[in-house]
Formats: sequence, structure tokens, C-alpha cells
Amino acid sequence: MRIVAGSLSLLLLALVACGGAEIDEIPSGAARSPAGTADVDLGSGWIVYQGILDGAVNLGLIRPDGAEDHPIPNAPDDNRLHPDWSPDGRWLTFDSNDPETDVAQIYVMRADGSKQRLLLSCEAPCYGNGGPVWAPGGGTIFFDAAEGPTDEHGGDLCYLAKVSVGSGEIERFLQHPGCHVADSYVRVSPDGAHVVFDRTAGDRQAVFTATVDGSEERRITPWGVGQRPVWSPDGEWIVLMSGPECEDCGSAQPSISIELVRPDGSDLRRLTDPANDERDVYPSWLPDGSGVLFSRCSGRFTCEVRLASLDGTDRLVLPASDRGIVHPILQPTS
Repeated sequence: MRIVAGSLSLLLLALVACGGAEIDEIPSGAARSPAGTADVDLGSGWIVYQGILDGAVNLGLIRPDGAEDHPIPNAPDDNRLHPDWSPDGRWLTFDSNDPETDVAQIYVMRADGSKQRLLLSCEAPCYGNGGPVWAPGGGTIFFDAAEGPTDEHGGDLCYLAKVSVGSGEIERFLQHPGCHVADSYVRVSPDGAHVVFDRTAGDRQAVFTATVDGSEERRITPWGVGQRPVWSPDGEWIVLMSGPECEDCGSAQPSISIELVRPDGSDLRRLTDPANDERDVYPSWLPDGSGVLFSRCSGRFTCEVRLASLDGTDRLVLPASDRGIVHPILQPTS
């Protein structure tokens, strides 16, 4: 949901979690991606990522072989967070905290930082617009939002919505007065008919699906399991992080793994096997569905980028750095 600048390091880098239910390992007879996925050639396009760049949380671009690593220029006054490529790979959307109000607003820009514009401002009673993602077709961006605040839950109204990139027209769905229930990190199915999202209710969190109008809600993970879900390009799988983030885990930093689940909630299984002091975070599918990029983090900001296949094998893509590189997404091709 909304972004608070004082807790950026925990909310944005997702480096700790408070546990989750046990997930079965992938059986040898499970559905697999094409042979040799972990060794797939990622091509010469860009990987966009979020990290600590020039002393601030910003977005960067890097080639899959590690070349031409650089921050995207023309950053807003505060930061850039939560990038997503347009379907044609020409534009990016992201959210950024307004330095005057300390709430998130949604932008679009070219990958080189040009033509940047504020798509969705956040003025009272808005309490934050975040987690933007392009819908198939590229004309619409989905996001989560809140209005308020008037109580300890942080708002009067929490909801998911979509905004037209051309007209700025907003359509809300899945609205929760009082924010005792809050949905976030919404992602759209490849056919544009469904959404998947995190739901927090009290101290519980799980992953849900619904139709794009907010009807036919369905919980697809047990309570306590699942965060940051993303549809596979063929719509057959949803990839997610195993456990929710938390800010009060102290020195105990339980591992986070990457999991897979079918859209109907079946076949929930572990995809990666991090060590006890490692967190596998921010999964994203390759555009052809042949694998999943993710960041493996140990320590507060030390993260490497890895590529996993559906058979559970994975390999290093970008070596560890102390810049907290997370949210890696490979550029789609037109």
C-alpha cells in the first residue's frame, strides 16, 4: 500500500519476513519449463531494477551480462520505486514519494528517463497510490491506493483501481472502508480477465484472485503464505514470495523462498531453496515464461540476481552487490 519514507529500507527491499506455512518441494514429475531454462540466453536487452543509487532509492538499468549498469536519469525529488515495463518494452511505470506529503504517486517514462510525467497525483484525501503495473495492451495501469487517515489502520478507504494512461480516468474496485482489509501489489492475468493480489486482514496475509471488476474473489494460498504474486505469461502459474514482510522481526531474519501455485490454488510448491540467512524476493517472469528472475539477499542490502526454472534449478545472473538490487525485470520485446 502506501509508502512511508522512514521505513523504505524494509518496505522496499523486502529483506526480512515473519515466517509462513511449509510448502512441498517440486516433485520430479511436475510440469517443467523448456529444458535448460536455467542456462537460457537472456539476450542483450535491459533489466530494470530498484536499488540504492547515489544515496537514494532509485531505478537502474543493466544488461544481463552486467554491462552498462547505470541509474535512470531525471529522477523525481525523492525516489523511484516498484518499476514495471510496458508490454512493448518501451515505457516504464513506477511510484515515487512526494517530498511535500510523503505519499506515493504514480509516474510513467521512457526507459532512458525521458518523457517522464506524473500520471496519478495523490492529494487529500488520497493517502497513497502505489505498486503500479501495466495491463495487457498497455493502455491501462493497475495500482493500489488508500484514502484517509482517520484511524490506527492508516486510512478511511483502501482499494484497488486502474487508470487510463491516455485520459487519466480512474476506475476503482475491491474497496474496503476503514482499511481493516487492504489489498496491494495487484497484477493482471495475460488475458486481462483476472487479477492476483496480496490481501492483509488484521495480522494475516494471503494471496487472492478476482475478476477485473472485483467479483469472484478466491484465496489461493493459506493464510500466512504469499506476497508479491505475478502471473506467468501463459496464465498457467502464479509465482510469489513465501512469506510477508515485517518490520519487527528484530535480529531473527527467517528465510524467504520463491513459490509457485496454480491460479485455482492447487500445486503450491517451493521453487527456490535459500539458506537460513537468505531471502529470495521480488520474482518476475521472463517475457517468454521460460524462467523466473529474483533477488537473493543476505544482510540488509547485499543482494544478487538469479534465474530459476520451473524444475527448481537456478543460476547466478548478476553477482552480489551492496546496493540492494531488487525487483529485477527483463525488458519485453515489441
